Amino acid sequence: MKHTNSATELLLGIDLGTSSIKILLAKADGNIVAEESEKYSIHVEKPGYAEQDPEEWYTSFVKVLQRVKKRIPDGLEKIRAIGVSGQLITMVALDNYGKPVRPAIMWMDQRCMPQVNWINKRFGNEVRSITLTPINTAYTIPRFLWMRENEPELFSRTAHILLSKDYLRYRLTGRFATDFGDASGTLLLDGKARRWSEKIINMLNIPSNILPPIYKSHEIVGTTQTKAQTETELPSGIPVVTGSGDLFAENISAGIISPTDRLIRFGSAGSISSPLDRPALDPNGFCPCYNHALPDKWLLEASTQGFGISMEWFINNIGKGMTSAKVQRIAQNSPKGSHGLFFHPFVKGSPNFDPLFRGAFIGLTAKHSISDLARAMLEGTCYSLRDAKEILDLAAMFENKRLQYRYFALGGGTKSSFWTQMVADVLGVDITLLTSASPALGAVIMAGIGIGIYDGYKDAVKIWMKKAKTIKSDPIAIEFYKQRYEVYRSLHNEIANISHIIEKHEENH
Repeated sequence: MKHTNSATELLLGIDLGTSSIKILLAKADGNIVAEESEKYSIHVEKPGYAEQDPEEWYTSFVKVLQRVKKRIPDGLEKIRAIGVSGQLITMVALDNYGKPVRPAIMWMDQRCMPQVNWINKRFGNEVRSITLTPINTAYTIPRFLWMRENEPELFSRTAHILLSKDYLRYRLTGRFATDFGDASGTLLLDGKARRWSEKIINMLNIPSNILPPIYKSHEIVGTTQTKAQTETELPSGIPVVTGSGDLFAENISAGIISPTDRLIRFGSAGSISSPLDRPALDPNGFCPCYNHALPDKWLLEASTQGFGISMEWFINNIGKGMTSAKVQRIAQNSPKGSHGLFFHPFVKGSPNFDPLFRGAFIGLTAKHSISDLARAMLEGTCYSLRDAKEILDLAAMFENKRLQYRYFALGGGTKSSFWTQMVADVLGVDITLLTSASPALGAVIMAGIGIGIYDGYKDAVKIWMKKAKTIKSDPIAIEFYKQRYEVYRSLHNEIANISHIIEKHEENH
């Protein structure tokens, strides 16, 4: 680390997450000064839709800054640089004045399946080979094509397309920009050449002038403007770096910079990811190979959108009034296997990419208790995460030999040794828990590199990576869950068939 007055000068990291915004005020020497968060809403107008109001993001940001200022009156004045992170892929469409023309269409939104099918049918192989990314409802440009076909008036007013964290940075600096990682989630980036692909832009008839310039994640894009100072009370002139999507920022904060390391994220979605020294195209078409926030690195990822969101659903609809901790406590009253009860998450995106798929409890009897329901739900999230691991293992076979991976984990779910142990046993791996890693911390690291406080990512990781304990997988439990997982996979196919039958019936009535 280069010389800095770490006692007085601070770095601000911002994470614009799926359900809340989180900020981290930190000293460069590895000490956190303040953390604040503020929740906001996800709007579901129709089944399969998921939207958020960008203005609500910004007002939530102002609220958390005000709380920091109340706790530390001179804290904002000491900020030397700002980094931003946010939910990947979420699309923000702005007009000529930088105002949103409609709510942001989120990463979990599934409405663009017709546009996905059209791209796959017409240009699938070319788009995949250029972007190194599968074509599905998770990515940005199919949403833009949906907007073009279904909201022509709003589309005609669209002058800029940004990703979530880019919008917040724009409000601070007045500059349009994105990073290579978020750009690779649009289906428009040439994954090897690291630039917008003119070929895809022309094939899909995308107006190239709506796309922002691309910068490295630690590059300074601009500084806080007078208008932002009035709205947020942040001093004007603070350097703001490009930042990255939350996936990349979290990997960096966790110190995952070697191809032999894998990071498991316990969030609303669960994911497993690993950096690569060279780009790779998943021959099975499931895993995206993103351009990483780390210079000259790529990131291979597989995920399940049915992880933490299943817990949220359980709390809201079955365990009303319970906390996540209480759900896990009552789940421990049920044995492994939940007395023969299975739960399959209602996954519409990865790893299944079937927008008609419906979740289910299977094997329910009058003897099953709420403890069995809770345990079956948790086991189902772990099986879905194992789906992601199986997909990632297949995609990683491009290596000449099978690497021996070290697994690290972070996220709210890791606070529970019960849930984490279950993940370790279902995946069949040992897992080292990380105590301080987060997207907001990744944003702090990028900000510090941007203004030269750190010599680079390795330098910053030495300061910030903090390990807790290692969860050892149990060989007996591994074998038990291996057999249960095989049943789960068989049930998956049956549920998929039933889901399509139900959908046809509803269409006819």
